[in-house]
Amino acid sequence: MSNFITLSGSESSVTITGLKNTETITDAAYDGITVTLSGAEVDNFNDLTVTGGAADGKNGVRRIIWSGKVDGVERNTVLIVDLNSGKLRGGWLIFGDEENQLTYYTEPARLTADSTGEITDEKAAVSLQFVDKKTALTPRTFTFMEKYSLLSLGSSFDHVTIAAHDDIYLSCSKGNKIISGVIKGNSKASVDDGQWRFENKNSFAVETSNDVVKFYNGSCL
Repeated sequence: MSNFITLSGSESSVTITGLKNTETITDAAYDGITVTLSGAEVDNFNDLTVTGGAADGKNGVRRIIWSGKVDGVERNTVLIVDLNSGKLRGGWLIFGDEENQLTYYTEPARLTADSTGEITDEKAAVSLQFVDKKTALTPRTFTFMEKYSLLSLGSSFDHVTIAAHDDIYLSCSKGNKIISGVIKGNSKASVDDGQWRFENKNSFAVETSNDVVKFYNGSCL
């Protein structure tokens, strides 16, 4: 029984070790950035190591869309890979009836059979609720940089509700529009058609476009 799989078809082969029961895998693919795994099993996400996928055998896998078992329980997650070490540095738990909610855990070991996706979970940093599953899984819609507690927003980041465990900083640069701000911990924020609303009066966003500044805060809620 093998604890690894190898995927070809890119700059270099991708090898994922630390799996169990690889015979249960029903789908495994790599598109140059993302590995998709269905039917995979692992005891603990800390066991996984990803290598290859880029030129000269360097690491190129940035994320794994996982649909399989963790410690015997089905979990749907988006796992973030550290390009230097090949280990996981965090992951998004997909949950909700429509699978349109993502919660980021700063430690992959915390993504277990008991994880609920609620922002009150230990090590859950930020939770995002999108309009549907397709939007939630669109590549480059957003990036969370846990080291700086920074949520970097992509061009298609809209109609989203954000819940923060601790203070989360906002950043976005698209064309001539720049957005920055902060969502205070233990509160929610939402953006719809570019309009921000904040649950906490001390949260805010500043939008600068064509020398025009718009300021959004929670004082009106």
